[in-house]
Amino acid sequence: MTDMSYLKILKAQHITDRQRILELLTWDELQYGEFQMKMGEAWLRHYLGNDAYGIEYLVKDRMFWKWWINQWNHRDESFLTYAASLTYSARINKYEYLHSPKLLHARPHSCVLEESYARMIGELLDNKNKFDDTI
Repeated sequence: MTDMSYLKILKAQHITDRQRILELLTWDELQYGEFQMKMGEAWLRHYLGNDAYGIEYLVKDRMFWKWWINQWNHRDESFLTYAASLTYSARINKYEYLHSPKLLHARPHSCVLEESYARMIGELLDNKNKFDDTI
């Protein structure tokens, strides 16, 4: 199996998993996406603490979100192994708990953060140079 066909299969599985979760939680795509984004932002605040600029930058960073969604998909797979046996309210509570930023002990691989921070530093320097040029 080639890497591309494996990735296509994996993407199809994630789409199927998301559909099952939407049905189990009776959420729509917007609710799902907003929850995913809210938890991603909360994880950044939890992980980066008082680094407001780092949080502001990474929340807009494509590499961070790719990593976040990959981690999210792993937790969704786990949730689906038992979710159907739970009551509706227990499903909602368990899903929200499972995606709590404090429970995720994984960290982005250094190459994800290094690339993001390199872009952030570049932008900071560009902004500083623009500001210095106006003085």
